[in-house]
Amino acid sequence: MMAQLPIRTRLILLSGALLIFLLATCVYLNQKLAENAAGMNRAANLIDLIEEADDAQIAFGEMRYWLTDLAVGMLTLSERNAAAARQQMERHLDALALREPQAVTQIRAELAQYEKFARRAVDEYTNDRRVIGNSQLAQASLHSVAADQLLTAIANRLTREALAAREQVVRQARRAARVSRIVVVAAILVGAFLTLLVLRSIAVPLRQLVVAMNGLNAGNLDVAIPRAGPDEIGAMARTLAAFRDTLDELRRTLAQFEALRAVGRAVGSTLDLEAVLGLVVARAVEFSGAAAGMIYEFDEVEEVFVPKSAFGMSAERVEALREQHHGRIVIDAVVPDYYARFPKPCVGGWGRRSLNVTPSGRVLPCHAAESIPGLEFWSVKDHSLRDIWESSPSFNAFRGTSWMKEPCKSCDRRDIDFGGCRCQAFALTGDAAATDPVCHFSPRHDEVIALAAVRDDAPYAYRRM
Repeated sequence: MMAQLPIRTRLILLSGALLIFLLATCVYLNQKLAENAAGMNRAANLIDLIEEADDAQIAFGEMRYWLTDLAVGMLTLSERNAAAARQQMERHLDALALREPQAVTQIRAELAQYEKFARRAVDEYTNDRRVIGNSQLAQASLHSVAADQLLTAIANRLTREALAAREQVVRQARRAARVSRIVVVAAILVGAFLTLLVLRSIAVPLRQLVVAMNGLNAGNLDVAIPRAGPDEIGAMARTLAAFRDTLDELRRTLAQFEALRAVGRAVGSTLDLEAVLGLVVARAVEFSGAAAGMIYEFDEVEEVFVPKSAFGMSAERVEALREQHHGRIVIDAVVPDYYARFPKPCVGGWGRRSLNVTPSGRVLPCHAAESIPGLEFWSVKDHSLRDIWESSPSFNAFRGTSWMKEPCKSCDRRDIDFGGCRCQAFALTGDAAATDPVCHFSPRHDEVIALAAVRDDAPYAYRRM
């Protein structure tokens, strides 16, 4: 977009963007300062409420003291001091009720019960019924403890909230300070960026054009060419793109001629019709861009077309062709492991469906099991097949799923492909218990991809009888 605008317009737009950036930063900082101030006010209010809760506990303690003194000494002074402490406590509870109305209601209920039983105790002591007075005083003590616990709970909650508010204010202040530092650095960087951006909008496309021309001169038709804009650099890019397309068309034409020559050489060098047809269909798929291809032969007797040669056919397509031509032709197709996302279950699963007996009498879980070192293979000379199948160390080494490592151990397909081929896992990783690298979940799968990418175009060596 910048390459399509005059340089003066570019400078105006970039300067406006810088001003908007600075304005947004100022608004952000003002908002954070306001939030910090609100957080400080909240913390201060919580601290005041904590002091009210502490003062209420102190007043309640004084009230208990004077009521106890009144019960023992029956002094008028004690009664007046208890009443004064009660009034002071009520003032503190009124302040706390704005924040903790439910808890204050419970405290007042407990306080009323405490005062009721405490005054009954005073009356009983006055009437010289000390046993009853002690009982009333014990009842009052229960409500005293409950009220004190409620006050303590309020103080603890307020303390936690105050600490949280303080920590939030500190975090916001640190964040605001960090943003301020970032703004200063960003302002310096953006100032330099404005100059570099204008130069870059001219220098970069020119440099890309030079790289593209060097690449085309070296024969690289995949080199990137800058997007053509409305300016002079865009006109140069369009001319270079047209030149590249011409070279690409010429290269494709030469490749097609070379493919025809390869087919001609194959026809002249072998009498194997299948090899020639295979080469023809492979080249046809390559140049047509198709996923697969097949050559049919017309059977004049049956008056049907019969598949003669194929390339790149999918498993689903092969199955469809098998059903279509069932009874007339047998089609065998095996997808190489290297081109699959999941491995095949080795012989249907190690020690699950089949066994192999060597000429020497040793029994193997699969035909290549002897390639894995350390396995013990029992012989039919020493054990019955049933005993070997059920108890042989080699058959039990990788039977089931208990031997598996991750990612096989937790994979949903562990009972489907059983970790893949053990011999292939050992051949590629050196560990027979490793996940078959053919599986795309294997950490060594990249090595299989690299092997699959290797192509060898050496001519076929046909067997001669």
